[in-house]
Amino acid sequence: KVLVKQLETEPNDGVPVEIIQATATSSAPSILDDVTYVLKNNSGKPISAVAVTKKVLYRENGKLYGNLRHSMVDFSFPPDRADAKPFMPNTQISMEASGPMNFGEGTIIESVKLKIEYVQYVGAAPYGAGTEGERRINSHRNGAKKYREYLAKTFSEAGQSLVTVVPLLEEQSYPEELKLSPDENLGADQYRRYLLKTLRTKGAVEVEKALKLQR
Repeated sequence: KVLVKQLETEPNDGVPVEIIQATATSSAPSILDDVTYVLKNNSGKPISAVAVTKKVLYRENGKLYGNLRHSMVDFSFPPDRADAKPFMPNTQISMEASGPMNFGEGTIIESVKLKIEYVQYVGAAPYGAGTEGERRINSHRNGAKKYREYLAKTFSEAGQSLVTVVPLLEEQSYPEELKLSPDENLGADQYRRYLLKTLRTKGAVEVEKALKLQR
């Protein structure tokens, strides 16, 4: 079963950001195949990022354990994307928590708890400042920024040619000189995949534009 802990109700807006339609699928007592849900923005304010915690409670050898993970969505990512739009009031977005999760034979999953930990509003104070969700979102952005700057430098040194950049986009590793933390590495990878998709769907000119913005 899925348990949802909503944000506290606000006088004029009700629950500012709400988790609805939460569903978990399980093919065996020890396996959580997927968790899906919808976020609804009731706040009256545009939102640039949200972090949700997913805590799986499971029983093993009579003892109850918890496995906590974060799911994040950053509507301002990447910063150089012209068509990036915030999560607007009175709209909804579908979310998926990464899966499947297998806790091993003899383990029984009892429940999944979902909770919004962090909300970054556009032009207003965030909810959940100082939380792990905020730290992770900032780390993702910082990793993307470091990798973007590295690509822009490589692009510039090659005479604004993508000849040296494209092979980097096709690799799933990053220079040690960037000193990326695990969360920064995820942000760098997300930016790499974004540029690679841009290259394949919109062409080299759009990638060149993104890299020239960093000069």
